[in-house]
Amino acid sequence: MAVEMRFDPDQDGASEAVIRAIAEIEEKSVTEVQPVLYETIDPEALDSLVGHTGADLQISFTHGVYQVEIAAGGILSVATIVTGE
Repeated sequence: MAVEMRFDPDQDGASEAVIRAIAEIEEKSVTEVQPVLYETIDPEALDSLVGHTGADLQISFTHGVYQVEIAAGGILSVATIVTGE
């Protein structure tokens, strides 16, 4: 399953948007999402990077069973990683 959404990097932190997207996929509240984001990436550093980077922004990382991609302008994609098993 995948979720694509836009967020305003000037208003919302990228880390919050990632957790909201995962919570939507898992049909849970944001407080129930596991593993917590800081076990994968520094949320403050992610927010700072996304909030201060120009049009060439492209960030991609794996968080648990999800592939997370963030592009310039607050474009976020979170998809479940599908394995061949």
